[in-house]
Amino acid sequence: MPFLSKTKGAIVNTSSASGTTTFPLLLTAYGTVKGGLAHFTKYAAAHGFKHSGVRANAIAPGKNQIILDIFFHKTNKYF
Repeated sequence: MPFLSKTKGAIVNTSSASGTTTFPLLLTAYGTVKGGLAHFTKYAAAHGFKHSGVRANAIAPGKNQIILDIFFHKTNKYF
């Protein structure tokens, strides 16, 4: 943290749309972690690092066509 404060650096986290919506049981842990990361980033930006000049942002890509997604749509099977 001292280096970030000295250089007025930025923290950029990669979150996910999974952190704001519900998905099948198979992705529950993933969504929980991404939701926590999104809230940590909000806190860091608003309170945690605000006075040291460090910025905090999160990138949250939307839905991507991944193998699991294709499987769920073709089979309608949710674990």
